[in-house]
Amino acid sequence: MPRYRLITLGGLALLDEDGRAVSSLGPRILALLTYLALATKPLSRDHVAELFWGDRDEDRARHSMREALSRLRQLLGPESIPQRSNSVLLSASASAPLSVDALALVSASMAGDTKKVAELYTGPFLDGVHSGGARSFEEWTDAQRSMLESRFIAACVPECARLRDSGAQIDCAELARRWLSAAPLDPKPALELLHALAAPGTADALRLATREYQHITERLASEFELMPDSSVSAAADEIARRSVVLTEIAPSIIVPISVADSPDNGAPPSRRRTMRRRTTWFIAASAAAAGFAALLILALPKSLGRSGASDNSSLSIMPFEVVGQTRDAWLATETPRLLDAALSREHVVSVIDVVEPASLRDMIPDGHTSRVPSGADALAAARKLGARWLLTGGVTVGGGYYWLDASLTDVSKGRRIRHVTITDTALDVVIAKTTARLVASLDMHDGGAQFAELEPNAVSAYRSYLRALQLRGQFQTLEATAALDEAIATDSGFVSAVMERRYMLGAVYDTAAVDSVRALDHAYFEHRQRATDFERLYVDSYVALHTGDHARAEALSRALLARYPRDPRAYVRAMEILSLHGHFAEEIEVAERAIALDSSGRAAGNEVCGVCIGYRAISEAASITGDLARAESAARRATSLRPEDPEAWAQLGAVLSARGRYDDAVTAGRRAGTLAPTDPEFALDAIRRLIEGRRYEKADSALHDWQSSNDPRFTSNTAELRALLLRERGALSAATHVLEDALRRSPADSNWLLLVQGDTRASEGDLAGAERDFVAAVPREPASRGSDGAQSFSADWARTFTWPRALLADALWRAGSRDTVRLAALADSIQAIGARSYYARDWRLYHHVRGLIAMTAGRWPEAETEFGKARWGRSGWTRTVVDLARAQLAQGRASDAITTLRNAYEAQLAAMGLYVPRSELDFEMARTFAAAGAKDSARVYASYVIIAWRNADPRVRRQLAELPASVTRGVAEQRSDVENKAAPLP
Repeated sequence: MPRYRLITLGGLALLDEDGRAVSSLGPRILALLTYLALATKPLSRDHVAELFWGDRDEDRARHSMREALSRLRQLLGPESIPQRSNSVLLSASASAPLSVDALALVSASMAGDTKKVAELYTGPFLDGVHSGGARSFEEWTDAQRSMLESRFIAACVPECARLRDSGAQIDCAELARRWLSAAPLDPKPALELLHALAAPGTADALRLATREYQHITERLASEFELMPDSSVSAAADEIARRSVVLTEIAPSIIVPISVADSPDNGAPPSRRRTMRRRTTWFIAASAAAAGFAALLILALPKSLGRSGASDNSSLSIMPFEVVGQTRDAWLATETPRLLDAALSREHVVSVIDVVEPASLRDMIPDGHTSRVPSGADALAAARKLGARWLLTGGVTVGGGYYWLDASLTDVSKGRRIRHVTITDTALDVVIAKTTARLVASLDMHDGGAQFAELEPNAVSAYRSYLRALQLRGQFQTLEATAALDEAIATDSGFVSAVMERRYMLGAVYDTAAVDSVRALDHAYFEHRQRATDFERLYVDSYVALHTGDHARAEALSRALLARYPRDPRAYVRAMEILSLHGHFAEEIEVAERAIALDSSGRAAGNEVCGVCIGYRAISEAASITGDLARAESAARRATSLRPEDPEAWAQLGAVLSARGRYDDAVTAGRRAGTLAPTDPEFALDAIRRLIEGRRYEKADSALHDWQSSNDPRFTSNTAELRALLLRERGALSAATHVLEDALRRSPADSNWLLLVQGDTRASEGDLAGAERDFVAAVPREPASRGSDGAQSFSADWARTFTWPRALLADALWRAGSRDTVRLAALADSIQAIGARSYYARDWRLYHHVRGLIAMTAGRWPEAETEFGKARWGRSGWTRTVVDLARAQLAQGRASDAITTLRNAYEAQLAAMGLYVPRSELDFEMARTFAAAGAKDSARVYASYVIIAWRNADPRVRRQLAELPASVTRGVAEQRSDVENKAAPLP
């Protein structure tokens, strides 16, 4: 049996023993082969058919799958894929003669063979390949692509160092170029590439490296609207200086550099094309380098032509004060040393050796050497050293940033000349920015130092900002908001505080929020130049998300991770975008990388716990996809790592409730409330769990305690829970009154309260009132862009438009309207506007409305298909899940309907789970079990309904007549303690 090689990196091809591409298999079958080859467990046939032929009806999909598997058996052998099995598996025995480059790369990576990893990685996984099947395949492809790319990038660091140390500069340059292609925002590959190209030291090599820097700059500007990292720019400046010097003393000798003598005929076509492009680029760059020297002179910093500092222009640098944690104490002496080294390289001012704390004893007889010197002590020491200028300052560490606060003092006059504050997420960037400002602004001609365009002294604003971060971490939202407002009032151009305040506003739902966002956006864009590179990329990804540019948002989040792989905030942003876009497999992969940042969960100083966030994200994603065992395991891991985190306990409570373990869920909810008693989301969490577990009396008592407190922060939240409890009991009229009162008292919360109120009115049969509520919940669409250049957040508005329209369509249908023309118009508008929303659920909501139209005409298979497409996760919008079960029941598939309804119980009574009370789910379960002939199970759920609805509105109680008498007989008068004990798992 011939052996084959499956090439998945840089494209997709199947090669025979002679390296020839096998042309008998189409792209979709090759993609199927790849999926089977990388699978770690047997796959169900339904899953495979849906994954690759989901665009066809069920019979055609299964037929196509059988044909594809038959073609693979003909090629790889009859035993390669076992027949007559409910699952699909690619045999690992010798009878399946197939090697896969992706598997080989993973094995090499795990073995630490970085050379092999670098050789195998020839481009992104399945580059340019689309299966034409389900979205799940694209998600799987993205996850594999990210994992393999990460392993390649990890291998590049030691492998490039090995090549550099062995003198293989050409090979190092080639690897660095591929590394840079995979991680364009990471400065490390750019530095490796520039240094490798410049290593020969010839004029041509230096010009070639400078030309490469120009290409890097152009790509970053065109694709990401960014400038190169300061370390890359500094390296390029040094190479440019060397090039100018050599150009003046030696003629140019053009030496073409070839990456390889000839293309690798065994490589797939995409790889051969890449090699040809690279070789051509080297030759063209060398030929153009001779004409580039004139541009270099124009690009040099102005400080290059300055003479060195005069004798009386020496600078003394004292130890810096450090505000941070104990582990940051080293910065007291290291920061001055770094500034010393950077300033010395510029030859603009003479730097006296940095004063060590122990040396102050000889200079300051009465000084205290155990601390940073006071202003007077530092000045006395500088005078003793004979320095003309004194540089003192401090470094503040927190919130993921370094803030360098430096003062320049005229020693002879004893007064401070200027003060400068520089901030960034990386210490080396802070040092570079400070040095660049000193070099660019220091003028020694008039015997004095003059600083221009320096940032204001924003230390007090920064400390307010840090206090806000701390308060927000303690879930004291109002206090954090006040601290941010204080920081912005102190320094209106403080972009970190401005954008943190923007993030705290959340999605833009109403006119007041739009006005607030407009003001904050204006402040950001006006002072954008003060933002760090991290902040700009972080904000740009956020803006892309909320303006509906889905592809750019994802690309920028991935770029943020590539450039800042050690910053937990980059992982938070990426996971947020991936989750909202429904890429749950990739979200989990990113979460696992976040966990790998800090296996103990403590190294981030507990400000941003990457491992805790990672486990919470895994739990949430696993919950949505229905893997509740994994969701619980991850949530428990998060609570064990950070037991003081209320978010982790709330997530654990949600998962336990989804699993039907209501007692444990209530306990977890109470723990969350104890940890964050001033945050309604957590303080009331246990009450939501009580309602989910049918403990209505206990929930009522707990709500009464909160409502009597009259705390304005809890008004809307307690009203919502009171309305939910009344809806569970079928008291729809009373629920409406509660919501109306809450809307009068808290008009700022009108958007989400109006949605619950509209749905409640629809259940009452008040269609006109429901429509008024849903229409009122949609704010006026903002202009596409303000006059100040700030973007409007159109994706936020699209979400506020789409969801109420879907609720309206559902309300029309439930109220008995069968106006399919209007329903179709609503579906069209939901489809058009929903595509702009930042939430992928909204992209598919129109399928729900089309399912209602199909139900109206009795087209049950079509209705089932449409509801399936509308479903978001396993529990989904619970109304979609209920209608899907009804469509299945109408086709005589009661067992499928029961399974579907069980999934609805996994949803929380929040967000998409608000709109179907648990008692209504119990009613549907009783009706469906009765249709399936399972009377005992039907009676169990009927008892829940009858107890819940014993004081319900007449309209609600009339629904009980739909249940067979054989199910309700003997239950109507039953008085059970069901509310005081755990209800069984649905």
